[in-house]
Amino acid sequence: MTSNEQQHGMQKEQQPAHEQLYAHTDPTDITLGSSSDGHTAAAGSQHPKADSNSSHDESHLPTIIFAIPFPPPRHGPSKQPVSPYLLYALPRAPYTKPKKDENGKDVEKEGVIKKAERKWQEEIAEGDKIRKGMEPEAGTWKTFKGKAVGVADTVIRWLPNSRIEALGRVPPQRKLGELTVLYPNDAVGPDGQAMQPEFMKSKIEEVLKQTQKQATYSAVGSAFLLPVTLTIDFFVVVPIFLFETNLAYFASQFAGRSKVSAIAHSTLPLICTPTSNLSPVSTVLSAICFHLAPGQFPVPDERTRSFTDEKTTEEVRARHILDREKVAEDLGRCCRKAAKEYVKRVT
Repeated sequence: MTSNEQQHGMQKEQQPAHEQLYAHTDPTDITLGSSSDGHTAAAGSQHPKADSNSSHDESHLPTIIFAIPFPPPRHGPSKQPVSPYLLYALPRAPYTKPKKDENGKDVEKEGVIKKAERKWQEEIAEGDKIRKGMEPEAGTWKTFKGKAVGVADTVIRWLPNSRIEALGRVPPQRKLGELTVLYPNDAVGPDGQAMQPEFMKSKIEEVLKQTQKQATYSAVGSAFLLPVTLTIDFFVVVPIFLFETNLAYFASQFAGRSKVSAIAHSTLPLICTPTSNLSPVSTVLSAICFHLAPGQFPVPDERTRSFTDEKTTEEVRARHILDREKVAEDLGRCCRKAAKEYVKRVT
């Protein structure tokens, strides 16, 4: 065995337990599973389909959010206000330019915030192509900018708050339809019994109110920094794209706040449904918390289960990235990010 092979073997042995466990799960299927009572838990499947010609079908999209309980700390409930759930939604597919009509005008008006997010997504996509060698003719400036944008995107992805990021992926208010919250069927309520949908619904509503306040603070804070970062970018000799990064972060926080507010004040149905398909994610989340603070959390159950593969509606699938590797990477990052926020507050 060569020294490189020995080193690789040692690294594999030293890999944290939660990462080894995560390698055995397939997170894309958590969107597509069946509920504990045998009914399909995909959005829009719990009720009869509306007429295909209905304007409601065309303008309102059913939405799925996953709520996975954090493991309770050994020392009891935290005195600080803390969300007891990891909220997760599939990553949003990149925005596209508005279509043009026969007169060359946009068919649908593009908002300022959405345009800022789309431009940033285009910058990231171009940077990815350059870093992967798919743009061999890219000059020094484009290569430098592509690397800088990649670093900035990584920073933004790890900035708090994980719940704002998840809820920012739901449709805007004018397209928001029935909201389904899936949670593990082995989740336990305060009475030690299986958590009932009505209790889960009340807790989710509390989390939405907390998240709305945090989203407002984040959006206002990043807005105040916009002129500061613009000034810095203007005077520095070597551009560091601080303003562009700040603008992208502000756009994501503002959009997240708008969507959290829309959900919190919506009169549309909020349905909480237990499902067996989230048990592996619960195990991973418990393992991450244990890895971050071993003395504060119980040793997680490392049994894993397979996911059930069903289908969501075409409209929902079109809105999200469903590539298994990309979703696995995104879910892993969101679990670690949310766990760090949670552990910091309860320990």
